Amino acid sequence: MVLVLIFIVSLSLIAAVGMRNVNTGERVVANERDRALAFQGAESAGREAVAAISAGTASALAAGYYAAPLSRGGNAEFWRTTSSLIADTTCAFTDATKRFDWANCAAASTGAYGNNTNPRFAIERLPDVVVSASVTERWYRITSHASGGSNEADVILQIMFTTP
Repeated sequence: MVLVLIFIVSLSLIAAVGMRNVNTGERVVANERDRALAFQGAESAGREAVAAISAGTASALAAGYYAAPLSRGGNAEFWRTTSSLIADTTCAFTDATKRFDWANCAAASTGAYGNNTNPRFAIERLPDVVVSASVTERWYRITSHASGGSNEADVILQIMFTTP
């Protein structure tokens, strides 16, 4: 009788550990799916910005086009939505204690993959680069942002793009 009781307790412990491993595995897969969804959304927004530049319509965007580089555009903390800095809703970006406001200062992408919020992008016009006497390259920095399906994953991508 004691052996049967020990056997049943052992099986119960094995089952409990197995269930915990299954639950952990499900969370890992859900988080990876959320991150992949956010990455696809940010990548899609970046491609949309490249298409707008190529078509010559980037400067017509109501928000999200900046004719000059943003003063802190290369700073990762400036773009992060989880930053402790307050979002600059005026889109002036002169205050070093504020961060980029994705809701008000970026263009909304038309593509989404089931993201919690619509992916967004910002285009900065960088200084031209003179390659030779007859060739000048026009450079842009595109920063795109998307969140996953649960808004727990956040992806921010930067793309350097040039047109002759």
